[in-house]
Amino acid sequence: MSPIDRTEPLVDLRLFPLARIVLVPGMAVTLQVFEPRYRALVAECLEDGAPFGVVLIREGDEVGEAGGPIVPHSIGTTARITSVIPGPDGRLHLEAIGERRFRILTLRHDRSYLSAEVEFPVEEVGSAPLSMMEQAREGLRQLEQLRATIRGAYERGAELPQTPSQLADRILVATSLPVVDGGAYVAERQRLLEDLDAGRRLREALPLLERAITGLHQQASAVVSDRWAGLGAAN
Repeated sequence: MSPIDRTEPLVDLRLFPLARIVLVPGMAVTLQVFEPRYRALVAECLEDGAPFGVVLIREGDEVGEAGGPIVPHSIGTTARITSVIPGPDGRLHLEAIGERRFRILTLRHDRSYLSAEVEFPVEEVGSAPLSMMEQAREGLRQLEQLRATIRGAYERGAELPQTPSQLADRILVATSLPVVDGGAYVAERQRLLEDLDAGRRLREALPLLERAITGLHQQASAVVSDRWAGLGAAN
């Protein structure tokens, strides 16, 4: 692996460790924030106009009930807050969007929440064949068309990325599941998040895309059959 380019200064980043979500650049995340320490984190981020870092927990408990300290994975993704809606019980409904990978250099425990000194890795060039990149774009188009079919609405597809790194991350976003227990799925996404070789990451993300397309084909076929059956009954 190529050495990290440290042309950017190190950053002090507030951390929000999670047990079942691997955030990737471009991915939207919704969080229910109820602990006082994380409500303080959100308030400080809003005041400073700063992102926070989402990291997958390697060891420990998300809400601190296990009694041990939280140990996160070393690479996560910054999250920019897009919406905060207060609840009647002090709970915050927070929406954010993933922005960029970071690497933890030093963890800090001097606040009520975890923070860290981080650097922003520069990904390897990681060349990918044009045929692989077009396969990824075509798969993403199919995925969006199938989802539109299931929703019963025509939607103009979003502009697709042009680089292997962006395509790999778009696949991870497009194939994410809303809630998944810890296990192989989460571990696979964390492994791909940590892989700074963009060409290799794209190659290894393609099977995720193929599995998602296969599953949506089955759903779309069932939805279309139900619609035709409904039309026949109406006649």
